[in-house]
Amino acid sequence: MNDSTQAISVKVAAADDLPGIHEVANQTWPATYAGMLPDEDIASFLEANYNLDRLTFIRDSMGDGMLVAVNAGKVIGYVMITKDRDGVAQIWAIYVLPEWQRRGAGRLLWEAAVERGRQLESDELVLWVLDGNEPARRFYERQGAHAAEERDFPVGEGSVREICYRIALN
Repeated sequence: MNDSTQAISVKVAAADDLPGIHEVANQTWPATYAGMLPDEDIASFLEANYNLDRLTFIRDSMGDGMLVAVNAGKVIGYVMITKDRDGVAQIWAIYVLPEWQRRGAGRLLWEAAVERGRQLESDELVLWVLDGNEPARRFYERQGAHAAEERDFPVGEGSVREICYRIALN
């Protein structure tokens, strides 16, 4: 384990972590989806889904399913996991600040999400990722997840292709 990984901890998000999640989202979304989604759609999504009122609602709804990676008291990443409508553990979002990627934070968040999925008594974990998000797809595949299905997901005036990844939890 390198020094940067040792300095990272993962915990359940508290109310005072929400501005950090907001900041991570506002830095990672444009960096991640540039060229895949129109800038105005990214900005609109962030404004609607990552304002502090919405994040408070999500945290209250998810309980222990909103987790943050922290370094020196600063939120550097987050993951959101609950059961989907079919009762399967689903990661709804997992993001790490660009400067903290490939330094262990994503893996720690992934491991915490897998553990949370087991606590939810789910046999598997699912998540959806944009087809064009190759770095994320490679990360999930390195964690043992496999592409299982595809769908078109409406975004703004158009749609994007998403891939569902699955991993057994038992």
